[in-house]
Amino acid sequence: FDRAEIGDTNSDLISLGARRYDRWKGLGRQLYLEFENELFSLGDQDDVRSELLILGASLAYQKVDDAIFTRRGLTARLDIHGSQEGLLSDTTFVQATLATRAIYPLGSKSRLLLRADLGVTDVDQLSNLPPSQRFFTGGDRTIRGYGFEELSPQNAEGLKVGGRYLLASSVEVDYFFNDKYGVAAFFDHGNSVDSLSDALKSGFGIGFRYRTPIGVLRIDGARPLDQTEDTFRLHVSLGPDS
Repeated sequence: FDRAEIGDTNSDLISLGARRYDRWKGLGRQLYLEFENELFSLGDQDDVRSELLILGASLAYQKVDDAIFTRRGLTARLDIHGSQEGLLSDTTFVQATLATRAIYPLGSKSRLLLRADLGVTDVDQLSNLPPSQRFFTGGDRTIRGYGFEELSPQNAEGLKVGGRYLLASSVEVDYFFNDKYGVAAFFDHGNSVDSLSDALKSGFGIGFRYRTPIGVLRIDGARPLDQTEDTFRLHVSLGPDS
């Protein structure tokens, strides 16, 4: 069960399903079947209920020297899932996402961290999909300088409703003074859009790093490069880089 505020939508999601994990040609493979019942609303509009029987598959690649604090590594995950109207589902759609991370050493104390996330949805009417199946971005691990999942196409009333496509990337360099403490500088670029010709957003900043047993604690100060009400935002996250 999941309750979330996504963009300008409110969502209550109940899902039940099964997943099978194994190895295939050196990759982590996952096959899954899930039934999702989602009650959502947009702004002051009445609640809408969506039911989807989702069939999906994903492939994951990981090659890192250290899973907690990676000095050199590459990870990638491709996921494809969808539903068919009439088969316990309200609508037909197919969605594909690709998430990649690359980390390279720059000397003995510094690293280059690269990230790219891509997503595309094939559906006749995006409004038929619940918020959990639309793309939003912005926040601590995506486009810093913006609030959590606040980047999204807007409807005629100016409400953030989610997009058909996801484009997000990041370039970061960090430097550790010793085994625990470090600093970083970064540039993030991307957006959630309905057309690949729509404008992308950018944010940049600097941050503090502290290594813990469960990953790096990141405290980042970021500013957006685009016109926005926010001129500075503080982001905090914790976990492995890869």
